[in-house]
Amino acid sequence: MRRLILIVLVLAMVLGFASCTENEPETPTNDIEETVDQELDYAPDLPSKYFPDGTTFTFGVRWNENNDEYAWNNNDIVSEGLDGDNISNAVFERNAFFEEKYNVIIAIHKCGDCGVGLYDGKMSSFIRQNAMTGDVPINAILASPYSTVGFAIDGLITDLETLEYLDLENEWWDQGALSDLRMGDRIYMAAGDVTFVDNKAVTVYGFNKDFAEALSLPDIYKTVEDKEWTLEKLKEYSEMAYQDLNSDGPDVGDKYGFTFWQDQVYCFVTSSGLRFTELNGDGYPQMTIATPTFIDGWEKIIDTVTAPGMFNRYAYYLESGQSDDGGSVFTEGRALFSGMSVSNIMKLNSTGTEIDYGIIPSPLYDEDQDDYITTVAAYGYSMLSVPTGGDSQKLSDTGYILEAFSATSRATIQPVFYDLVLQYRVAQAQQDAKMLDLIYSKIRYDIGNFMNFDGFVNGILELFVKQDKGIHTWYKGAETAINEDIKKFSKVFE
Repeated sequence: MRRLILIVLVLAMVLGFASCTENEPETPTNDIEETVDQELDYAPDLPSKYFPDGTTFTFGVRWNENNDEYAWNNNDIVSEGLDGDNISNAVFERNAFFEEKYNVIIAIHKCGDCGVGLYDGKMSSFIRQNAMTGDVPINAILASPYSTVGFAIDGLITDLETLEYLDLENEWWDQGALSDLRMGDRIYMAAGDVTFVDNKAVTVYGFNKDFAEALSLPDIYKTVEDKEWTLEKLKEYSEMAYQDLNSDGPDVGDKYGFTFWQDQVYCFVTSSGLRFTELNGDGYPQMTIATPTFIDGWEKIIDTVTAPGMFNRYAYYLESGQSDDGGSVFTEGRALFSGMSVSNIMKLNSTGTEIDYGIIPSPLYDEDQDDYITTVAAYGYSMLSVPTGGDSQKLSDTGYILEAFSATSRATIQPVFYDLVLQYRVAQAQQDAKMLDLIYSKIRYDIGNFMNFDGFVNGILELFVKQDKGIHTWYKGAETAINEDIKKFSKVFE
């Protein structure tokens, strides 16, 4: 879990970078090494190693060739130099430090964008072609969960737990991915501080502080900290917030309590402690939709989103033909809460808005739930994998470099990422930093969302948009085909 010391470190790094942007890049000083090895105590437990001259470690990364500013590009792996941008500066300094300490040059190969299926997108095609030809030496891959699962099924990536020196239980690796994304007794993909793109895809709630004050609501941050932020509380506050401003029924011009898109269903389910699938004792997925716990939870979720003050922007688009996919109801100050990703928060910071907003986690199912649980926007998420092939020494070196690189990134890049999200909003930076700590402390994954067994996710989305409680009836008709698909998937990894 990130610490409040990050805020202090961010300010120190920003001031330090600002003072050197007009000068030629210099050899990194021991300050960065002290940050990594001492001040934050993130130094990996690795034997000292200095690689041969010319050692280059190349990440094959997701990249939308038509848009370098695309939200899901892995633009935090390499940097052209100290150019005044805080992230670019931090990346340059980290890589220069890494080269000095380990004699390893960090590089990327832009593989194209990912699609929404296991085999869709230019990146998926490139990785498969390159596995046959070996034209581009790629040591590690950063791709969407969809693509990464496809690579695993086709035997293109290796079990990460077989890599010497790679310790996925360290704090710079996401423990939720370690527990939730096993395939049998193997781990083919990991997430963590190796890149911050995965952090951008994490789901959060934005809330309008002025709107909350106008409704005389209690301190929202304290409500979260006291574990009173629940589905029932979201429903209550949303009902209080709704105003039909133009007296013609709910539309995009009204005031709402909560505005969201159709994929918010994944967030509702996961943050409520529910799962579409879970791993059985052998590490293979099994559906949980037919369980009484899930059915009761689904009905409560539908009750929540059908209450007055809820605005499903996608359902409204289907009904009216008017789109609010940019979330203008929130950005223009007419929504109390909005479901979004951290990437949306960063975009809000860069494009500007007049509203005074804060960041909080998704609500608890009820006050008996132990922890706030976070999920991710699967399309934008970035998973690490390692291509098969190469001798044992090459794979050992890969494990060493990934472990050292991730630990270094946690100490040097993640604080600057926090600053990007908080964007100098000094009055609330400390409160929102605490909320980000809480949000990132427990991320859970559902491999069923990535695999979409027999297209079941499409059925879930349809039920959610229609506000249909009859998930048990729907599942009875789909169960046989879904389970057959799961059997085929599991057999690949036996």
